[in-house]
Amino acid sequence: MGFNPFKSVKKALGGLTTFATGGLIGGGGGGGGGGGGEPINQFMLEADAQIFLERERAKLTEETRIAADERAAIQREEDLGIFNTKLDQGFNSALQTGTDFFSREGLDLDRFLPLLTERLNTTRQGVPELSSNPSSFFDALLTSQNIVGDELTRDRRGFNLDIDAFAGDNFANNLIPGTFDDSVIAQILSEQFGDASSGITRARDRGSLSDFGFQSAFSNLENQNTAAGARLQDLGGGILETNRNALRDIGGQARSRADAFQFGDSFDPASFENRINTTFGEQQGRLEGDIRGALGGESLFNLSDILARAGSAQGTQNNVAQSPALLASIAQRDEERRASRGIGTQGAF
Repeated sequence: MGFNPFKSVKKALGGLTTFATGGLIGGGGGGGGGGGGEPINQFMLEADAQIFLERERAKLTEETRIAADERAAIQREEDLGIFNTKLDQGFNSALQTGTDFFSREGLDLDRFLPLLTERLNTTRQGVPELSSNPSSFFDALLTSQNIVGDELTRDRRGFNLDIDAFAGDNFANNLIPGTFDDSVIAQILSEQFGDASSGITRARDRGSLSDFGFQSAFSNLENQNTAAGARLQDLGGGILETNRNALRDIGGQARSRADAFQFGDSFDPASFENRINTTFGEQQGRLEGDIRGALGGESLFNLSDILARAGSAQGTQNNVAQSPALLASIAQRDEERRASRGIGTQGAF
C-alpha cells in the first residue's frame, strides 16, 4: 500500500489538537482546584499547524515530481531505443540501396562505398533525436547519384589539369615560336641570293656589265633582298601557324575527351601528349621541305629586272654598250637554267 501524505497530515494535526486540548488547556490536573497551566495562545497554535501542513505539501510535491521524472526517464529510454533502432534501419537500408546502385552502374565499390558511408553518417548525425520517422532523412539514391556526379567532376578536373601540363595556354606558340623557321628561311634566302649574285657576275664576265653596272646590279640585288626575306617569312609563318593549329587540335581533342569522360571509359591524357610530341617531331623534320614546297619554282630575286636596271644605269661607260633588252635576255636564260635545276625546290622533304 503506497504512501498517503494526506493521511499523515491529518494524523499530525490530530496529534497537535490533542496536545493542545489535553495538555495545556486541560483544567486542573488531577486535584481539582484552581487550574495549574498557562492558557494556550490560539494564534500560535494555528500558525504551527499551517507550517506543518505546508511542509507536508512540499514533501508530497517533491515525491510526486521524482516519481514523474522516473517515469519520464523510463519512457525516454524506451523511446530512444525505438528511435535508434529505426535510425539504424534507415542507415542500413540507405547503404544497401547505394551499394545496389553502384553495382548496377558497374562502379568500383572500393572507391564509392566509403564515400557513401561518410555522407550517410553525416546525414545520420543531423537527424533530430526521437524523430518519429528517421528513415525519411536518408535519400540513398539521390545521395549516391550526387557522389557519382561529384567524383566524375573531380576526375574530369584532374584530367584537364594533366592536359594543362603539356597543352596549356599558348603551348603551341611556345613549341613553335615565330623564329622557328629562321634558319630555313636564311638558308633559302642565301641560296637564291647567291644564284642571283652568280648571274650578275656572269653578266660582267661576259662583258655585258661594266664595273659601274656590276655595282649597280648588286645595289639592286640588295634592295630586293628585304622583299625576298619578307616573302619567305610570309610563307614560313603560314606553315608554322598550320603546324600550331595541328597541335592545338590534338590538345582540343584531349580536352573534349576529358570533359565528356564517363566512368568505364578508357582515357589516358598521356596518349595525347605522345601524339603532340610525335606530330611536333614530324613537323620539325619536314619544315624545310614544306617551305620550299610552298615557294615552288618562284624566284625571290628578279634577275632580269636587276640586269636591265644596271644596263640602263651604266650607259656607255668603259666602252660597254649593252642594251637593257639584251641584258634581260641573258637574265632570262639564267632564270631558265636555275629553274631546270630546281633551285627553288631543292632541300629536304
